[in-house]
Amino acid sequence: MNPVEKVRKQAPAVPRPTETDAVPSGLALRNTSLILPSILLLTDLLVMESAFLCVYWARFLSGWFPVPWGIPDLGVYLAGSCGTLLLFVGIFYVLGMYDLRRRPSIVDDITGLARGILIGAILLAAAAFFYRGYSFSRTFVVGFSVTSYVFLLAGRVFARYLHLIARGMGVGLERLALLGRGPTQERVVRTLSARPGLGLQIAGEIVRQEAEPRALPILGTLEEIDRIVERNAIDMLVVTLPLREIEQLAPILERLADSHVRVSLVPELEEVRATNLHVHHVEGLPFLEMRQVALTGIHRVFKRAFDIVLSGLMLLLLSPVLACIAVAVRISSHGPILYRQQRVGRDGRVFQMLKYRTMHQDAESHTGPVFARAGDPRRTRLGEWLRTYSLDELPQLYNVLRGDMSLVGPRPERPVFVQEFRTRIPRYFERHKVRSGITGWAQVNGLRGDTPLEERTRYDIYYVENWSLAFDIKILIMTLRSVVSRRNAY
Repeated sequence: MNPVEKVRKQAPAVPRPTETDAVPSGLALRNTSLILPSILLLTDLLVMESAFLCVYWARFLSGWFPVPWGIPDLGVYLAGSCGTLLLFVGIFYVLGMYDLRRRPSIVDDITGLARGILIGAILLAAAAFFYRGYSFSRTFVVGFSVTSYVFLLAGRVFARYLHLIARGMGVGLERLALLGRGPTQERVVRTLSARPGLGLQIAGEIVRQEAEPRALPILGTLEEIDRIVERNAIDMLVVTLPLREIEQLAPILERLADSHVRVSLVPELEEVRATNLHVHHVEGLPFLEMRQVALTGIHRVFKRAFDIVLSGLMLLLLSPVLACIAVAVRISSHGPILYRQQRVGRDGRVFQMLKYRTMHQDAESHTGPVFARAGDPRRTRLGEWLRTYSLDELPQLYNVLRGDMSLVGPRPERPVFVQEFRTRIPRYFERHKVRSGITGWAQVNGLRGDTPLEERTRYDIYYVENWSLAFDIKILIMTLRSVVSRRNAY
């Protein structure tokens, strides 16, 4: 079912408050927006203290490790745990681990907690080194850092499970109203409908004229927007307007000045094809930056170092698997083990990308260059299995090591396809500002194989403009989930 139709059919089930029994806009949000942050904070404190006590027992009381200077005073360590817990919670707060406006996922928790624990461990080690009033065990600090990370991840999973139960009971849901029509609004509806765990419930749409035909439930017209948000208990107004109509936002904000509703702008940027906006101030003047490449300067050095270390380590650890697959390809069908194909990488450079051969030899002799598709008869029996679990891509670790590719980046295409796509897809070639990757942001979001190229390009450009090392790590973690799901893998 179309996401818009789904919202339209589900919306009537939500009773529309009348003027007499209306719930003040934002009341539900103010009462429930603290639920998940509070659960996360309390859970973090509880599991870190549990990790602290477990490590103390294992290090000093279990008999597993020598204690040449005797068992330290538990009271002193408990006092130290109070400062330690405040330190870690403060770091998590600075890193935005309790800021739910970002709508973080469990994958964000994995990367964010790792960063927080690393920073905290360094600060604890430094404090233990410089503070001479009491000698804290260095091994205890290391053990606590590792154990607390495991405990924190488990606690976060449990906290999110409790929050999902609460949302299933209708607690903590935010009601949204949409204003503005076009592709951006459709993407908002599609995204929110695909992720109900976000807790964002679309109540309906505010229109400019009542007579306009709409797929979403109509809450009213723009002239009565202040009464609409109060009457329908709206927590957030999502405005999707093109830049040429952005001047309409000022009177909307003025009308809503006395309400508690939050206003979010998701601008329709088809005119400028921008995927992200950054505001920075110069002497009090706001500059809205629409075009940028995040991967420049020293960032390229760090990304390349990350690729070299991880790809070299993976080649070493996976060498038995690589050898077994090579033997299986050799004996399963006639032809070479590796398949070399020209692909276009960073700055339009052409390179030879390596894959295990998964199709019969000369598979394109009759069809010419075409995309693989579900049930493709050109695949060998072993090749079908290798493609299902993306094992045919493993030789590209060598491409990463030699600098042709990166572990994470937009997937490279063949020159004949690049020439076609760059003429019909706006900003397509901007995805070539970085090295191509074995996996990418589009792929982990299910956009692989026979999926819309425009949508894949939008995800690739988002990656180019929003790169960070933590983003790469997040994509690599999500890749493992995508491989297991085998979505669009053929």
